[in-house]
Amino acid sequence: MDLELILYTTDCPKCKILEQKLKEKNLKFSIISDVEEMKKEGILSAPYLKVNGELKPFYSAITYVNSINN
Repeated sequence: MDLELILYTTDCPKCKILEQKLKEKNLKFSIISDVEEMKKEGILSAPYLKVNGELKPFYSAITYVNSINN
């Protein structure tokens, strides 16, 4: 499975939870913590996970990551 994952984070508690979930699944991901970059994507709160171009807010992202079997 070839995934492009980008975590948009401000290091808030939810951001850290999502980052930890990604690490637990041994998934490779990039981190963007630049608020201006987030605004360009239309992100007004963090965290968000971009999966192959599709933005997922926190709960959708957690559900998605939990569904990955590796």
